[in-house]
Amino acid sequence: MTTDQLKGLIKNSFLWVVVAFLFVFIRYLDFSKPILDFFGKAMIPVQKRAENIDKQVSEWIYTFSHIEELKNENAELKDQIFELQSRLNELEGFRRENASLREQCGVEEKRDINYILAEVVSLDRDVKGIASLKVDKGKNDGVKSGAVVLYKKNILIGRITDVDKYSSHVEMVTSFPSRIGVLVKSVGGDARGIVTGQTGEFLVIENVDRNRTIKEGEEVITSGEDDIFPRGFLLGGVDHSEADPTSSFQTVYLKALFDPLNLKYVLIVKDE
Repeated sequence: MTTDQLKGLIKNSFLWVVVAFLFVFIRYLDFSKPILDFFGKAMIPVQKRAENIDKQVSEWIYTFSHIEELKNENAELKDQIFELQSRLNELEGFRRENASLREQCGVEEKRDINYILAEVVSLDRDVKGIASLKVDKGKNDGVKSGAVVLYKKNILIGRITDVDKYSSHVEMVTSFPSRIGVLVKSVGGDARGIVTGQTGEFLVIENVDRNRTIKEGEEVITSGEDDIFPRGFLLGGVDHSEADPTSSFQTVYLKALFDPLNLKYVLIVKDE
């Protein structure tokens, strides 16, 4: 309500007070009943108007009395908005920093992977030991040739080769014909190497820089540089290493994290 409106309201209120006073004065002078009835009926609109004015005045007084409170609430909301915006900016900064570190370290962001759970039904052997597995999932279940096969979601077992309608064969990394690019996660940084085959119970990793210090127990993962397996799947842990004095490389011996004889179920990565 503006100042001019308030002045008009006061002026009208004063007039109505005068009229009300006259009504009371006439009543006490004991004028005839018709006159009183006339004034009584004439005052009804005035009374209603007065009630409306009283309501408006009450609302204006309430609003005026809460202006300071509303100002405080508005200031608090502005502070909260500023704080939330600051947090969003901070989180965005962390996200960009994280993405930059992943790029520098060559670490891919985790992605959702869909699996097909398969039961191992038989083992196939060769002169070196167990060469492949047969599982109870095939084309009807969405299995495709070349699909990655894992144990416990991240431990690499091998890949699918032959696919039948209701079953498939898994070629294991322990007897893989192709060379697999790997990274030894050593303290001094990732050391590149190539899995070239198996000797006894160990996988053999060759072409590892002999200047790198390789320790027992360090993890070995796929590098993704062989166009066979994606980066980041776990092959096993380092057992020991041997340096060749006539070469600039050392040989690392890797122990697998699974026992083929005890495999009951495997996970086949589903190609979406």
